[in-house]
Amino acid sequence: MAAEIPFEVLAALSMGLALLIAWIIGANDAANSVATSVGGRILSLKKAMLFFSVFTFLGAVTQGYRVMKTLGKGIVPTEYLTPLAVFAAVLATFIWVYFCTWKGIPVSTSHSAVGGVLGAGLVVAGVTNINWGVMSSVVLSWVLSPLLAMSFALVMYKTLNYVVPRRFKGIASNYERTIRLLQIGVLCFTAYSFGANDVANAVGVVSAVLGERQLWFVGSTIWLAALGAAGIIVGGLTYGRRVIITIGSRITTLNPLSGFIAQFSMAITVLLFTIVPHVLWGYGMPISTTHSIVGAVIGVGLAKGIKAVDRTVTTYIISSWLLTVPCAAGIAIVIYLVLTIIGIA
Repeated sequence: MAAEIPFEVLAALSMGLALLIAWIIGANDAANSVATSVGGRILSLKKAMLFFSVFTFLGAVTQGYRVMKTLGKGIVPTEYLTPLAVFAAVLATFIWVYFCTWKGIPVSTSHSAVGGVLGAGLVVAGVTNINWGVMSSVVLSWVLSPLLAMSFALVMYKTLNYVVPRRFKGIASNYERTIRLLQIGVLCFTAYSFGANDVANAVGVVSAVLGERQLWFVGSTIWLAALGAAGIIVGGLTYGRRVIITIGSRITTLNPLSGFIAQFSMAITVLLFTIVPHVLWGYGMPISTTHSIVGAVIGVGLAKGIKAVDRTVTTYIISSWLLTVPCAAGIAIVIYLVLTIIGIA
C-alpha cells in the first residue's frame, strides 16, 4: 500500500489521524487532571479547563516533542505495520474511546491503542509475531495501578481526615485555602505531565504511517507537538464533560480534601511506576493515569465506607477496562478486513 499512495496523501492522512486521536484523548483523559477539582468544588469546570489547557500545552511544547512515540510501539514488529494496518488500529482506537466517552466512561486511551494495534497485528503478522511480553505488562498495570492508587488514597484520607482538622482547629479558612492551593498545584502538575507524555500518543501516528520517509525538518517536532496539544485541548473543551462528571461526582461524593487526596495519590502512583521499575529493571512499567485516578477516587470513597461508592458506576467502569483490548482489537480486525475486501491494500 505504501508504495502505491503518494507521499503527500500519506502525510495528509497521518495528520488527519493524529488530530482525530488527539481530540478523543482530550475528550476522555482531560478528566484525569480536572475531575477531582471540579467534583471537590475547588474550581468551576471552566476555570479547571483553563488550567488544564495552559499546562497541557506547555508540557507538550517544552517536553512532549522530545519523544514522538509510535502508537502501540513494541506490540508488533515495525515491518508489519503498513499504513493500512496503522489506519485500522488508529480508527479502532478512536471508535472504542469515542463510544466510552459518549457513555461517560473513563478508559485508557493507551490501552485502547494497544488493542487496536494488537488486532491489526494479528491479521498482518499472525499470533506468533505478537510481543506477548508487552501485552502481559499492560495487563499487569491494569491490576496494580488502580489498586496502588486506591491504597494510597484510602490510607491518606484516613490519616489526614483525623490529623488535619485537629491541627487547623480554629483556623478553618487557612486550612481550606491551603487545600485549594495544593489541589490547583497538583492539577497543573498533572496537566503538564499529561501534555508532556500523551501528546506523543496523539502525533506518534505520523511516524507510524510515514516511517522513514518523514521530511520533518529539525525543530518542526515542536510545531507537531503544539498541533497535537491543540487537538487534545479542543477535545477536552468540547466533549470532556461527561467523563469529568463520572470521575468527579458519580463514583463517590468528593470534597476539597478528598479531591486533593485522590489527585495526589494518582500523581504519586504514576511517579512510582515510572521510577521504581526503571531503577530495578532498567525500564518503566506502562501505566494508565485513567486507571490510577479512578482507583484513587474509589479509595477515598471506601475510606468513608463502602456505601459511599456507587457500585453500579464502578462496575461499568471496570467492565469497560476488561473489554478495552478485545473490543479495540476486534474493531481493528473488522476495519482491516473490510478495507482489504474493497480493494484498499
